[in-house]
Amino acid sequence: MTRPPKCGRMRPVSQGRPSSTTPTETLPLAPTGVAGCAGLSSSLEHPETSAEPHIAVPAHGPRDWDEHPDITLIESRFRHSGWAHNRRRVFAALKDAGVGHRRLERFANCGCNAWLATRGEELVIVADHCHDRWCEPCQVARRAMLRAEVFLRVRNAQGGRMLTLTLRTLTGQKLPDILCRLKDAFRRLRQRQWWKEHVKGGVACLEVKRGKRGNWHPHLHVVCVGQPVRHADLSREWLAATGDSSIVWVTPINGDEKSCHDAAAYVVKYATKPMSMSSLTHTDLVAAMLALKGKKLITPIGDWEGIGKEEPDEASRVTNICPLDCLHEPQHARWREAAVRKWPSLAQFLPHPTSSDEEFVP
Repeated sequence: MTRPPKCGRMRPVSQGRPSSTTPTETLPLAPTGVAGCAGLSSSLEHPETSAEPHIAVPAHGPRDWDEHPDITLIESRFRHSGWAHNRRRVFAALKDAGVGHRRLERFANCGCNAWLATRGEELVIVADHCHDRWCEPCQVARRAMLRAEVFLRVRNAQGGRMLTLTLRTLTGQKLPDILCRLKDAFRRLRQRQWWKEHVKGGVACLEVKRGKRGNWHPHLHVVCVGQPVRHADLSREWLAATGDSSIVWVTPINGDEKSCHDAAAYVVKYATKPMSMSSLTHTDLVAAMLALKGKKLITPIGDWEGIGKEEPDEASRVTNICPLDCLHEPQHARWREAAVRKWPSLAQFLPHPTSSDEEFVP
């Protein structure tokens, strides 16, 4: 979808795909009787710190063809204020990990070209997104899509289980070596006859932790369906696959909607956020980025092959209203009020609205 240039400035027009949205409660809107709104990203949370989320990256090469124009201050604060401090940490780590300049530009400009729009009867905000695995708002949107897909598969199946598979590690072992061991062990487990008889389908997500003694502790969180899985049997089979590790957890999933939803939410958060940055130093974060480069965070199992690969085609259903950083102008007063009712935190990022004699009618 191509959106026209923002008012009051000249920049290239992007044709990026808008991200997925997270549904929220229905709110009354103003100008056209549109009802219902779909939310967007974790930027709608309260700002986590006083850190400035805006990151400026010098242009690399001519900008007349660049599909990711520079993000404005309003766009940057709206999308990234909820994780401003960690965003700067991630950006610094990406630079030290040696990623390309284009990727840094896309990361820094994630959320640019933001427009208030309608999708059917829903009020939404669409923008160009970087889809980087280390970008939290992008991964929040992906997480919602994965959670819904896993929830439906677990609810419609029988014998759902949550499994956790751990790997014994030693002091001084490097993360890339441990990840290779874990991948090979899980492949051997899936090749064993016991696994084929008990697990029909599922998905495994990687989590990486840094222990108190400095050891890396990657492990797998699995949601699977099929025959009942006994803890003792899984422990025995995992020991045979790893050669030295037998610590596993097995948690049955009840058939009710809440249990299925909780199981889906628990496992997919690791597919989009493999580790918590709060316990990592800058050096650890760089090492993790290098070790996870090219590695899958989510592994489909059995007949769940292809999960997480479908992306909704939303661009054709969007009708633009106005650019986000022009929402304070008088001609958009009614839409501004509707947007602020939908996303209250938006008010603190927009300039004070220009006075208008036109009365707002809900």
